[in-house]
Amino acid sequence: MDELEGLLDNALEVPHHGFLTVAVTGDGRREWQWYTRDVEAFMTALNQALAPHAVFPIDLSHQDDPGWTAYLSIQSAAT
Repeated sequence: MDELEGLLDNALEVPHHGFLTVAVTGDGRREWQWYTRDVEAFMTALNQALAPHAVFPIDLSHQDDPGWTAYLSIQSAAT
């Protein structure tokens, strides 16, 4: 999980393809929530970053959240 997270940070957050808002770990899994302006560019960067590595057991999903509702909900719960 840590290796994948490091790859994602370097490939997505550093060049500003996405913004990691939360990572939740539990029950042998980790879930990341990313926000991006361009899903296609985000997915291209993700696939390029993962291409040289063995296949990671991941599932991807996408939702529109222009008001950052999910992020704001987590942020308010943390304060």
